Formats: sequence, structure tokens, C-alpha cells
Amino acid sequence: MASNLCTATIRGLADFPQVNVRSGAGIHTAVVGTLDVGASGLKVLEVRPDELLRESDGKVYQWFRLAMPNGESGWVRDDLVDIVGECSPFGYGPVAEPTHAFALRRVEQMPPTDEDDRIRKAAFNITAGFEGTGYASYSNYDSGIVAYGRFQFTLASGSLFSVIDKYLIAVPIGPLADELRENYY
Repeated sequence: MASNLCTATIRGLADFPQVNVRSGAGIHTAVVGTLDVGASGLKVLEVRPDELLRESDGKVYQWFRLAMPNGESGWVRDDLVDIVGECSPFGYGPVAEPTHAFALRRVEQMPPTDEDDRIRKAAFNITAGFEGTGYASYSNYDSGIVAYGRFQFTLASGSLFSVIDKYLIAVPIGPLADELRENYY
């Protein structure tokens, strides 16, 4: 891909040399301009489903907010554009060759839920149960060489060194500080 940006090219419809650019994600919104068929390199700024959930062949139209050559932005429906580039932030993944956007399936990213947080906390508790008894536990029997605490700071990953550094800044002298310096520095 020549560019990492997700860009669009106007493909239009037969017998129409231009497409309408709208103020929102639906044909019920105002026309704010037009773009010529073949206009290319239009940066994709945002993608949203049709506000009224209009569809064709069982697929809800997606609307692309594009940066227009005049410096303004506006919305164009997915059946009127080809896209190419790094389109992952918009739910399409990397698109290596110009592809009709309507032919692609968009995967909307959902924000984390309370259920996701509950699952993450359960995973930490399971890890703590098998590899230690709490925040201050350590083990020396897994692939991390030495793992410390519930969140598994390890020597192998280098994350345990940051914990040791913070400890030595907070408690610079004493038998434990001396031992840490001797064995892990």
C-alpha cells in the first residue's frame, strides 16, 4: 500500500458524473456538496451505519465522512466509494487494493463492558490462585524465570525490573534492598 491512511475514491453510479455529499449519515440529511466520480485520495475520517438503518440486500448502508478537497468534510454512502489503506480503525482491517466498500463487511468495535472487566478480574484471580497467593507472592517455577505478584511481573519480560527499581527508589537502604541489588542488578 502506498499510504497508511484509509482513503476513498468516488465510484458513483452509472450515468451520474457526480455524487452528493451530505451533512450526516443518511439520505434524509442535507446535501452540502458534490464530488466528481473518480475523485481519489479522500481521507476517511469516520464511518457510521445509516441513521435510519436503510439497507440493500440485507446489508445496512455504511456512511463515510470524507475530507473533501475544499478542506471541509461530508458523508458519502458506501455503495459509492472504493477504499484502500489501513482501514482497521473503521472496522475494515487493512485493504491492500481499492475495493468497493459496500462489498466489505465492517466489524464495529464495541467499548469494554462491565462483563469484560469481570472476566479480566477473574483471569487475574485464577492466575494468582495457581501462581501465588496474592500481590506479594512470587514463584520461580514458570517460564518467566521469576514471577512476582498477582499480575505476574517477570524477569523474562523485564517487567519485574521496573517493580524492583520502584522499590529501590522508595526503600534505598536495608537488607532487602541490598539483596535485590546483589541478586538482580
